[in-house]
Amino acid sequence: MRQHPETTNAADSKSVKKSARREQRRLEDYLAAVRKVMSTPEGRRVFGDRENGLLVRYGLYRTTFAVDNAIYFNSGRHSCALELLALLESAAPEFFLQMENEGRVIEKRADVEAEAAAIEAAGRAETDDE
Repeated sequence: MRQHPETTNAADSKSVKKSARREQRRLEDYLAAVRKVMSTPEGRRVFGDRENGLLVRYGLYRTTFAVDNAIYFNSGRHSCALELLALLESAAPEFFLQMENEGRVIEKRADVEAEAAAIEAAGRAETDDE
């Protein structure tokens, strides 16, 4: 029988069950909090932003390979990213997909803005040459 952290007497089955229920409630409350955060555009951006989101910062989309000891650091961060990814997918799968879609839209918008700025800069360069 597994002893729960708050169980003071592992031989007392009532105490073990009570502790297990308390632990389950805490987990449910935690997952509800994750869903609440993911239900907002700002919350989804914290995790899924393509430049600064936690999944990107932890290296979810990067290789962990390095020629020196950095591989261990990279692997640790990547492991955190995978754990966070699993949490988001299990706690709020509908919001996870929405987060991914919003990230693509923001990324495309940034690409379009960058292209427009490059065209404008090229146009200014042509008028300066004349």
